[in-house]
Order: sequence, then C-alpha cells, then structure tokens
Amino acid sequence: INIPYGSMASAISADAKDRASLSTWRSIGSTLAGLVIGVGTPLFAYETVNGNTILSGIV
Repeated sequence: INIPYGSMASAISADAKDRASLSTWRSIGSTLAGLVIGVGTPLFAYETVNGNTILSGIV
C-alpha cells in the first residue's frame, strides 16, 4: 500500500521540497498508526483470567 501513496506525491507537487515533506509526513503517520494498532489491539483483544492471559473472544 506504500507505493501508490509514494507515487501520488509527484502528482500533488512538482517541487522537490514539497515532495520530500509529504514523504516525511507519510512516514510519520504510518509509524504512529502502526504504534496505535500495535499497542491498542492487545489491550482490547486479550484479558487476564485467573492469572492467565487469554484471547477475549470479543474481537
């Protein structure tokens, strides 16, 4: 999914500085989204029962 968004920068701006800025913000956004998903999913998907961590079955 990264390639279409990377190639879209050239359609948005002809200026190299603008394209570099778009690429930087795209990378930052991707990292933050991955962090939220990577931390948030286990918080909702697992529960502790009698000292054992199990998949909750709600998700």
